[in-house]
Amino acid sequence: MRCRNCHTQLMPTDTHCPSCHSSVARATAAAPGQFAKDDNVLLRMLPAFGGAAGGLLAGAIRAADASVQPTARQQQFFVTPATAGGGGPKIGRLLAGLVLLTVGSVFIFVGVREAWNTRNVSQRPATEVTEAELGRPSFAKAAPEWIHYTFTESKPTTVAVKRKRLDGETEVDARCLLVHVDNKGLVATVPLSFEGNELTGYVVPFDPAASRPMLEQIVKAEPKLNAILPFEFNGIEGSASDQHLRNMAAGLLGLVGLAGALIGMYLIPSGFHRTVPAAAPVSQPPPPPAWDGPLH
Repeated sequence: MRCRNCHTQLMPTDTHCPSCHSSVARATAAAPGQFAKDDNVLLRMLPAFGGAAGGLLAGAIRAADASVQPTARQQQFFVTPATAGGGGPKIGRLLAGLVLLTVGSVFIFVGVREAWNTRNVSQRPATEVTEAELGRPSFAKAAPEWIHYTFTESKPTTVAVKRKRLDGETEVDARCLLVHVDNKGLVATVPLSFEGNELTGYVVPFDPAASRPMLEQIVKAEPKLNAILPFEFNGIEGSASDQHLRNMAAGLLGLVGLAGALIGMYLIPSGFHRTVPAAAPVSQPPPPPAWDGPLH
């Protein structure tokens, strides 16, 4: 294995990189570039949201220009059909405004909901557990719903898994962290950008069928492991890095939605505006001819 900072070959007995002096846990942790592969579905959807908003905005601008600019054929006449009959509502602006207002409102709703859910998770009280409590194989049977544990030793693994959030709908990517608890190994699933030595979340007993491939990979990577606790510590949503990313996604969604809603509110009133008929020019009578004859 190599240090991800300086690419120096590390020995199994090394506790720190001999070149950059980083700890083995940090030297072998996931590279910062994986931050772009964050597990938040909303973040992965932001480019699509931005493209949709940009397309709607461009369509609104084109529709607005089409409703204002007369055609070349209309410019050949002094009075156009719109000005002759008082004009009708500018349908292009009206429709574009309604679409932008609707889509913007949806973006705002999703952003507010994401921020609210993240706040609820961050404010949820967690029960502090000790190493002796967490190291009991039967701990998961009577564990509190939301717990916090500070560990002193862990080892990152290359095992990647997918887990659902508490809402049961959103599926996210996570990585497995092997935490040393009372001479046993605790499998903790954490976000890809996880850092630090604190776990906040809940424990779930292993499903013998569903968890078998994951456990086989961990045992293969750590053949000297004495024992693995029969439950998993899900620390995805309780992680500060995950909450930070969710708040960022909520803010971006809210800003995009607010911009679309404001543009829509600007276009809708102008869509109902009618063109005032152009007044015909008043022809002036010709001046009387000058008199050149003799005066009598």
